[in-house]
Amino acid sequence: MKSRPVITALCLCLTLLATPLMAANTDEPVGIVKSKLDEVTAILKREDIPLEQKRTLIVNAVSPVFDLPLMAKLVLGKDNWQRFSAAERKEFSDIFTARLKRLYLSKLEMYSGEKVIFQKPTDNGNKVSVPTAVISEGSTLPVIYKLHRGSQGWQAYDVDISGTSVIKSHRGEYDAFLKTGTPRQLIDKLKQSD
Repeated sequence: MKSRPVITALCLCLTLLATPLMAANTDEPVGIVKSKLDEVTAILKREDIPLEQKRTLIVNAVSPVFDLPLMAKLVLGKDNWQRFSAAERKEFSDIFTARLKRLYLSKLEMYSGEKVIFQKPTDNGNKVSVPTAVISEGSTLPVIYKLHRGSQGWQAYDVDISGTSVIKSHRGEYDAFLKTGTPRQLIDKLKQSD
């Protein structure tokens, strides 16, 4: 019977310790998203550098935060990814990464002083969703950054804009093509459209 109070006390201690750990688990990914958004905003506001240099600075700032190889794999889905040879996977990843960077830059270049509000993050263990709201002239655009903890620390593997996942929207397009086309044909098509 003496062990019951010890076990109870131990459980209480673990519960108290777990609460700050859970909070800390979301603090780091939220901090990463916030610091990168601040860095990108500062670059966009600079009037002393040309647009092409801004693009380079932005890509250099945000690339380490995105798990681009994982995004390329997720966008194809497990079954389609297995259909690609190692060389095709690398080639597809490079093309997809370049397209994603162009898409990101084109959206950022529309920035005109919008305010970003951070909302309560969701912690799913090794994954954290960081919801934000972009406020612009009375309208609100919800953007959710989805991060996972990998070998490189916290990195984004998807972005959900107004309920549309970047990964899922591209996956739908590629999946439809690969129902009848080959991995090589998809790669060639993406090269031609660039």
